[in-house]
Amino acid sequence: WWNEACDALILERRKALERFKTQRTRTNFLLYKKESAKIRIGLRNIKKENFKSFCENLSKNSDPTYVWR
Repeated sequence: WWNEACDALILERRKALERFKTQRTRTNFLLYKKESAKIRIGLRNIKKENFKSFCENLSKNSDPTYVWR
């Protein structure tokens, strides 16, 4: 389920963390926390959409090993 959009979200979070590490201010910390929460929600939505897509593509003839992997 991991894709380029997930990588971009993680990169944004890392940038916010680096900004906080270089300038340890309350504002940067709060920005990091907001960014982290936004990214967590984004990743959750991507995962949900991909699981929904996976389930829609299943049929009664789907290989069980493919389904349970």
